[in-house]
Amino acid sequence: MIASSILLAFDNPLAKQDTKITIQHFDLVLTSIFIVEIIIKVIALGFINCGKSSYIRNIWNTIDFIICISSIVDISLTRYSAFRLVKILRLFRIIKPLLKLSKNDGLKIALQTLY
Repeated sequence: MIASSILLAFDNPLAKQDTKITIQHFDLVLTSIFIVEIIIKVIALGFINCGKSSYIRNIWNTIDFIICISSIVDISLTRYSAFRLVKILRLFRIIKPLLKLSKNDGLKIALQTLY
């Protein structure tokens, strides 16, 4: 999650080609890790019809699923210059750190105190 946020910070249109390729490779690795995380959660909880604890019935898991799908679309379409607008989907990844913060009560209290 932190690595994904750092990648978003380093990604810019003025970066050298080598930097862009490195960021794309790290992006592919991180997206693969997030997909494996989703698969493990779906196996453990069930996808939809496995009761109230199903994976997709939790709002945070649903947001996480949408972020991963948008990452897959972004990775698969960035090779084509006509689909450069798909890079906007990367903005959904900013939500990922917020998901982790929302699950940790101690961090929520610390952030509210700082605010």
